[in-house]
Formats: sequence, C-alpha cells, structure tokens
Amino acid sequence: MESFMDNFRERSELEREWLQELFVFVRDNLYPVLGPSTGSVSPEQLSLAMIRRVERAVGSSCARSLPLSYRLISVSELVTWQRTPCCSNLTWSTAQHREWVREAEQALPNHKALPRANLLLIGCLSDGCDPERSCDGAWRVRDATGTVHCELLSPSPLWLGLPVLFPCWNYIPQPAPGKDQEVEERGYLELVGCPLPLTSDPEMTFNPAGVNLKRSVGVREAAGLIQHRVRGLRVKVYGEVSGVYPRLNIAGKSFFCLRLREGRHTLPLLVTEPCCLWWQQCVCVGGSVCVSGLRVCALQGWSGNRVLCATSQSSLTLLPATLIQDLSDPPTLDMYTPDLDTDTVGFDPPPSDCTSTECPLPERERQGAGPDPSPSLRPRLSKTISYKGVLTSVLSAAAGLYVIDGKVGLCLAYQPLQRRGLRPGAEIELHDVHFLYRPSPHFHPSMLCVCLRSSLRVTSFSRLGSEVDRPSDAPLPSLLLERNLGVSQYLWLCHCCRALRDRLVPRWVKEECVYVVARRLLECVVTSEKGGGRGGRRDIYREMLQEPHHCPLTEVQTLFQIIFSVNMNNVIRDVILTISEIPYEVNN
Repeated sequence: MESFMDNFRERSELEREWLQELFVFVRDNLYPVLGPSTGSVSPEQLSLAMIRRVERAVGSSCARSLPLSYRLISVSELVTWQRTPCCSNLTWSTAQHREWVREAEQALPNHKALPRANLLLIGCLSDGCDPERSCDGAWRVRDATGTVHCELLSPSPLWLGLPVLFPCWNYIPQPAPGKDQEVEERGYLELVGCPLPLTSDPEMTFNPAGVNLKRSVGVREAAGLIQHRVRGLRVKVYGEVSGVYPRLNIAGKSFFCLRLREGRHTLPLLVTEPCCLWWQQCVCVGGSVCVSGLRVCALQGWSGNRVLCATSQSSLTLLPATLIQDLSDPPTLDMYTPDLDTDTVGFDPPPSDCTSTECPLPERERQGAGPDPSPSLRPRLSKTISYKGVLTSVLSAAAGLYVIDGKVGLCLAYQPLQRRGLRPGAEIELHDVHFLYRPSPHFHPSMLCVCLRSSLRVTSFSRLGSEVDRPSDAPLPSLLLERNLGVSQYLWLCHCCRALRDRLVPRWVKEECVYVVARRLLECVVTSEKGGGRGGRRDIYREMLQEPHHCPLTEVQTLFQIIFSVNMNNVIRDVILTISEIPYEVNN
C-alpha cells in the first residue's frame, strides 16, 4: 500500500483515508476474482485504474476530484443489508438528481422515484457458468464476497470477465419465498449505464478484421443446408434477428431459440449448450449477428425435425446492420472433426411428473373433440403484432398480469415467469405478441398475450420505486399449464382469486389457501363445461418453430366467457357453502 499511497502525497488527509479504503477494497474484493483476460495486473495497478475511472466519471471542473461522499460496497453487503430499492449514479450532480426525480414522478404521479444511495459498485460480469452450479445463462455481477443477478439493456460479449466500475445502477430487493432463500436471490441489479472497464478498453464496436465473414453463409443458403445432415459439418451463419424466444427448462435441460431473417427467408437456431445460454440477453430483434460452429441436428418431438444447433465451439458476434448488406461474395463452409456425440437433440416432450421450476409442461391425456360449436360461439383468431409502451401498473407479477400505457392489458403467463425489470415506469418492446379484444369482461378490453414465439425486451428501466409484489398468485401459471387453459379461462381464474381473497380472507380462509378454493371452483366448472380445458399436451416445438405459427393463443374461445358472465356474489355464496369440504389445511 505504501507505493500506492506515494502517488497521492499532495492529497488532503480526508482524501488519503478514502484512497486507503479503496485500495484495501480492490485488493480484497475485486483482485481475487480476476480472470485470465485481464493479464498480469497487480492490485496497485487495478486501484490506480479505478481512481482514473472514478475521476473521469465524476467529470468535475477539478481534474483530481474524488467522490468522498460515496462508499464502496461489496455484493454480499448489498444483498444482505439493502432492504429497500435504491439507485446510484456517480455522474449526477444534486441538481441533475432533482430534475431526474421530478421527471420520473410526473410520468406516474402515484409513484415515488427511487431514493438515491451514494454507493460505489465494482466487480466482474459473469455468464452464469460457475463450477459450483450448472450454467443457467443468467448474467451476474461477481466479486470475492458473492454474486447477484443483473439485468442489462444492451450487453456486449466483450464485457464478460473484465473488472468494471458500474457508474449507474438500480438495486431492487426481491420478496423472500422462504427462510431457505439463497443470498443472491434476495435482489437484483438493473445496470442502467454501460460498465466502465478498469483494464485496457476492449473494442466496443465491431472490427471487420476480427471476424472472417467471408467464410459464412446467409439465412437463405443455410436453410438449404439443413435439408441434408453431413457429419462434421460446421456452419457459420449471419442474419438479422427476427425473434428471441424465452429460455425454457425441460427435464433439467435449459435451452432457448432465436430466429434469423434474410428477406423473406427465416431460420431458427436452437441454443442448448450451457456455455452459450448467456447469448439470450445479448441479441435483440432487429439486431444483426454472426453465429459460428453450428451443426445440423434432428430435433425429436417436432415434425420439422432439422434445425441448426449451437455447439461448444460456437461463438456469437454482434454486427452493424449495414455490414450484412455488403456481404455478397460466394461463401464457403468450415469443416471440423466430427464430435463424438450424436447430431440429435434429445428433448423429448416432458413427462407428467416433470418438476421443472421454469417451464413445467406436463403431459396429459388427450380428450376427445366435442361437437362443433354454433357460429356465434366459434373461436376468434388473434393477430400477432409488435408493440412499444410503458408499464403503468403491475396487477400481479406472480400471475403475469400488467397494464401498458394505462389502457392495454398484458398477460405473460404463457411464458416462464422470470420477469426482472418489469416495474411501473419501465419501457418495453414486444414482438410477435397476440392482440386479443375482450377476452374477458374482468380485464382491459385490449389485451396483449405472449406465447413461446413472442419476444419481450426492456428498453429502459423504471426510475420509480415500487412495492414488492406478494407471491400469493404464484400457483396460477402452474394451473394454466396443468389444465392447458385458454386465455379467457386463465383471466377468469385470476379474477376469481382476487374476488375470493377480498371476500373470504381472513374470516374464512388464510390468504395462502385462496388458491385451493379457486382451484376447486375451476375444477367443478371446467369438468362440466365442454369449452373448458383444451386437453392434450402443449406442443412447445410447434409453438416456437413451426410455420405457420399456432399456439394456445391463436384462437380465443368465447364460449367460456359467456358461461362465466355470472354474478360473483352468487359464486362466493356457493363457495362458502362448500368450505367444509375443502381439505383441512384450508380452515387452519
């Protein structure tokens, strides 16, 4: 430390004390987690780089000013002791913060802006691959004390593994479902600004000399290659991203799918390699990418059968949109030694006892089709659209119900519910989302519903603080999957839970038992109603990959709406009469 402090002999005593604390913090919390990409950097060099970055970020008229009011905080301290939402911005002045608060609270008058915390956060961005856990593809901020989940607006693969300073971020605590909640699950970070690397700056823009795009094929040529499987063939494909689908977990295997476009031609890419799952947050609809090391695979359980899959040798490169238009030379293909594994992706349809926590899609017996409904009760076809808006209300995050722009309902229950960043005031972008008009009399007339083919992206984090959502509606999406409910049925079920909670809690049942009552009521009605459960298994491969697209949201069943346009007072009265028949735990 002596050699480090010799660089600051002219500083004041208060500044020297702050610098000593910074050096100790960097040495103990950041230096131990550095990867090989940083080279042979010493704690002293890392601390000096940190000071230069901080002074540059502060941007004061004084070239050597230090933010003495800011305190360095470790990841474990943040998730353990920070119990309320907060924000930190190293570049703000007091006047800028006041203006920021005023703008945020004017946008949604019933909410308060995030309180400011003078905290400095440094660490390394990781891709979710840890020797102590399986790769889940979730981005995290890591230091020597622990890790915490983070959400980014436009992450770059070049940031991974580098020691960085986070100049602007929000921290949002998460509700604790139980005493066994892991430390990193207690909250998450929203990284508002780009992280500032403490070592040599990586190339933040695409370098044409770094990737040989002449050895790649476009989507149109690649679509022809999947018709024939050649063992050992590896393909490099470039194109515009037209869809980024949610990450699923089937029988313990995580994967996601993205779709590339070239003119009228589209091509799905299946990413099953654990070391590549972090790609999902890097790609967005409308962006251009080049993916190498792809192989042709036969996908079990899908009639289309063949897709391009990522391998352990695959890499992702983000491209400028103008570059793809310039690639017109005849391409060549890369040939590698065949892998020892088979070229078949064995994702069989999940069994009925699937215990996946992200997307459990249980198998059910198929029910026979009933008689054709009358013309007035035939299903209506939905339309798929793109939409941009601001989340103005969270009806139930656990049930996946939100409001956009104060007038449009949003249902996310048909995708796995991992929705960090979806808070009032956040700006979102939706693609291939189903537009439904009056699917339920209990919610907004205009509804947007996402399926496994839809793309959802947060384009701007909320500036507002929001109350932690109660997880009392958490079982509802599971019941949707178990019974394969239509959107009208699911919205009615959510309405019933809300009505039961308002009228039966706490006099008749505990709040956590409302779901049992609603489930019993739904079973009674759906069992006797021809327009009830759809029956059969939800075909996730057809939903994501098949052309033309078909999913549970393609058709809206109106018969269920008519059946359930009843007086809720009568429903509640009937439920109260049957309380004695509910299992013992409901009444205790």
